[in-house]
Order: sequence, then structure tokens, then C-alpha cells
Amino acid sequence: MDDDVGQPTKAEDNARNSFRAQQAAVNQLENADELENADKPERAAAVGEYVSLIHYRFARLICDEGHRIKTIATRQHQSIYLLARDVTWLLTATPIWNRALDMCGFLNLFATHLSRLEKPVAIPVIRPAV
Repeated sequence: MDDDVGQPTKAEDNARNSFRAQQAAVNQLENADELENADKPERAAAVGEYVSLIHYRFARLICDEGHRIKTIATRQHQSIYLLARDVTWLLTATPIWNRALDMCGFLNLFATHLSRLEKPVAIPVIRPAV
């Protein structure tokens, strides 16, 4: 008697695996609308588990497209601000010195020791005349 009777062939295994992959893709597409409307923690849990880098200290942090973090209120800027680091490099090919206030976001990242100053530093805001 043949011992291979009842055993799936390699082609059958490949077909089953391909079907499972297609079914998983369809399920992801069906859940995509729900994920877009879900709260961010639910979405993160559905996509996968994230590891926080805030608990580590970096010798050098290199930020490509550095012009994107000039605004202190952005999530990118705030995330970089929270990372403990010895040195920060910003790389960009985009001109960023449009206004003097554009430097404030960068100074906020580079001068993290400003909180230890004896005298607070005030940044002047120039408002156009009405």
C-alpha cells in the first residue's frame, strides 16, 4: 500500500495557505473602516503592540526632515522633546529661517537645560497693527 494516501500534496498546502492569506487580507479590509473610526488606543491595540522609547537614553538622535519639528505644538516635536538624548541632529534640505520665531521650536529641543536658568527667558511676539 502507498503511505502517501490521504496526505495533502504540496500544491494543496500552497493553495490552502494562499486562501488563508487572502481571507486575512479581506478581514483586514472589512475592519479598516472600524479602525479608522476607533479611538487611538483601540487602533493601536488592533494594529499591534508598541514599545515606548521614552524609557531609554540615546547618545544621538538624528531627525530627518527636521523642518517638520519647528512648531512646538506638533506631536512630532513633543515626542522628540520627551526622548532623553545627549545630542540632537536635525537634517533638512528645506529652508526654515522664514521668521525669527521659527527658531523657538529648535531652541526648545536643543536647550533642554533652560529650566535651570536663574532668570526666565521671554520670547517677544510681534503682532501686526490693526
